Amino acid sequence: MELKNSWFEFSPSIKVEKLGYVHEAVVHPTRNGVPYWVLVLLQKGCRTLLVDGMELRVDTNMFFLLPPYTEQRPIEVDDHVAYYAHFYADGTPISKSTKIDASRCRLLLYGKLPPDVDCVQYMKYLYDHSISPYASDVFLSAQLYNLMSIIGLQCQKNPYAFSSRYANNANDYLSYIKANSNRVLRAEDYEVAFGKSYHQINQVFKRQFGATVKQYHMRVRMAFAAQELLSGKSIRSVAETCGFEDYFFFIRCFTKAFGISPSAYRKNHGM
Repeated sequence: MELKNSWFEFSPSIKVEKLGYVHEAVVHPTRNGVPYWVLVLLQKGCRTLLVDGMELRVDTNMFFLLPPYTEQRPIEVDDHVAYYAHFYADGTPISKSTKIDASRCRLLLYGKLPPDVDCVQYMKYLYDHSISPYASDVFLSAQLYNLMSIIGLQCQKNPYAFSSRYANNANDYLSYIKANSNRVLRAEDYEVAFGKSYHQINQVFKRQFGATVKQYHMRVRMAFAAQELLSGKSIRSVAETCGFEDYFFFIRCFTKAFGISPSAYRKNHGM
């Protein structure tokens, strides 16, 4: 099997064998024929290894999978911080995912972690829980599957997840959008900020996240507006804070986003 661009689909029936943490300069352990899967999330640094003869290099904010019964060899001494899980699972090799299906847990061999979910902290939580008095195999296994599903959805949304050339640019655009949740962003704003055409920016962003920059920016603005509403500010003040000059347009956008008006939203949340 060609590993580099391989996809795997996992059933929910997984069992955690071990959760661990690495925070030092080490080489990847030599393994040949272990029966479990390994999932590694890089918080800092990089990891280099050979998997069935294929060279793999994974950097900060990336993940990689190691299928069972593969030959694993070190390449370099890697100074890195990472969380990992050894687990048993039915992981079936599948063809390249061409349609997004959030109900299925499908992962590439390696790729970028989602920029909008702190998966490393999620894994840290599982690791901390595994060494606490409250550890439960059922809980840990279910939560690891949830984490894999989150990462897998990112892989499905972005078939170029193993290539940082696309992901890094899209993440920059995402950060820019989040930093401007309180204003209108026009095509020229993106072009001035990144020195590229709006069409190029939009294509890369949509390839990565499955939405246009305009669509995602509106989601971010509405999420910000919802937070502001719950802070006790008036609806008109929130509209102005979020960069809406037209009060009634803000009402329409908010209602479309949440299915209820701003006043109903605040009432439902006890304000």
